[in-house]
Amino acid sequence: MRKGLVAILFLACAVLLAGNVVIYVGEDRNGPEITIPQEAVTYVAGTDTSVLLTGVTAQDNRDGDVTDTVTIESVIPNTEGTEASVIYVAKDSKNNVTKATRKVSYTTDASAVAQPADTADGEGQPQESADGQNADAAGTDTAAQDASAQAAADWQAQNEAAIAALSAESPRFYLAQYTVEIERGAEFNRLGYVQDITDDRDSRNELYQGIQISGDVDTNTPGEYVLGYHVVDSDGNSSNTAQLKVIVKE
Repeated sequence: MRKGLVAILFLACAVLLAGNVVIYVGEDRNGPEITIPQEAVTYVAGTDTSVLLTGVTAQDNRDGDVTDTVTIESVIPNTEGTEASVIYVAKDSKNNVTKATRKVSYTTDASAVAQPADTADGEGQPQESADGQNADAAGTDTAAQDASAQAAADWQAQNEAAIAALSAESPRFYLAQYTVEIERGAEFNRLGYVQDITDDRDSRNELYQGIQISGDVDTNTPGEYVLGYHVVDSDGNSSNTAQLKVIVKE
């Protein structure tokens, strides 16, 4: 009788163990596969990071196409400032996360990758009207661009000053850029502008999970919007509020 009871208990345990193994094996633990195009890309510091997302896709073995979850976790320049590592993140419906890294050319000089201007005469020089209207328009455009660039530089300097004023124990929140212009109706990924978060104790991944963003952007309504990014570390220290100015163009 005793031997029979032991045999029954042993069999019951075996059945329960087998059930747990089946459940574990069937659970989805694989993140999406991120595919990055091979085309060379040059990223200009402080410009829209959406150029780095062009052609990047993500495919999950269960959810299928999850490209819409792809974000840029960070853009990290090398010490020479000639190349940067772009870290992409994608996830599936089970919150399995995958990361991929891409090397791109990096520069702080926007003129190095400037596109050639359209020309009226096909010879590289715009045709000028008799009254010099083209020259006046070019001068006005240049002045506006200079003013816009100066405003962006001042805004970034303001954010950098806020970081410098932090105590040694406080986390530091960095954006890849602090001013961005987007077309009306364009897709906008708020987390795509986070470059780095550092702390004296907590890891970047821990801090990344606690990112808080204030403000909103209506990409269908032209105007200027400001988003505020910050985190609080495990000791209760708050980071600077990194401010992203988003300009939705007409």
